[in-house]
Amino acid sequence: TAGRLLPQALLPIWDMDLCVRELIRCHEEYGLVGIVMTDSPELWKLPTLSEHYWDPLWTEAQDRGLPINFHIGGGASIGNLWAGMDQPTAIAAMSSLADITNMRGLINLIFSGLLDRYPNLKFVSVESGMGWIPFLLELAQYQIGQNGVTHLRLTPLEYFRRQIYASYWFETDVAYAVQRLGPDNIMFETDFPHPACLYPSVQDQVQKSLGGLAQSVQRKILYETAAKVYQLPLTGE
Repeated sequence: TAGRLLPQALLPIWDMDLCVRELIRCHEEYGLVGIVMTDSPELWKLPTLSEHYWDPLWTEAQDRGLPINFHIGGGASIGNLWAGMDQPTAIAAMSSLADITNMRGLINLIFSGLLDRYPNLKFVSVESGMGWIPFLLELAQYQIGQNGVTHLRLTPLEYFRRQIYASYWFETDVAYAVQRLGPDNIMFETDFPHPACLYPSVQDQVQKSLGGLAQSVQRKILYETAAKVYQLPLTGE
């Protein structure tokens, strides 16, 4: 359906001049509203994302308001499973572990100082759920205090609320995460067309996970935050 499919750009990250030109082309010629990135370019012998090699890309994306999307499985290996699992069990176990790559990405974002250098650049943790995020941010804050980290300008929670976003689909008990994180950085997804998607029970899941929250919070999580992050016009605007 026209206007309903909003793909994200994949860029030739091995050549920074070409990478930036492709970002501009995708945005200006095709209207793409964000990019998908690995959080582990070192796997291809490229600098880590906090190094200055990436500055031209971050600057262009920030100036254009284009978010950087980290999809699960797009980074470092999650490790090997224990032996003896049949194929369905192994797939389920690997899928359950996949969020670890996004946990790594968020921790690196926060501790690297990249968010201080680009305070208006948005990052999205895609298809990774959100129940683990309050724990991770609290853990990061604890370790900052335990280890005397002094170079960060904000707390992990403040960084998250300023420029990091998360999406969820299967979780039903989301009130705690919404209360801890705030309602402005959470987006509902259906995970379509993956086998684990919510169809045909999307409305049931919306009611289970959001039915007890205020209508204003539901609107943010269901569509207003996504419209803000990806610079999308809402119907009637």
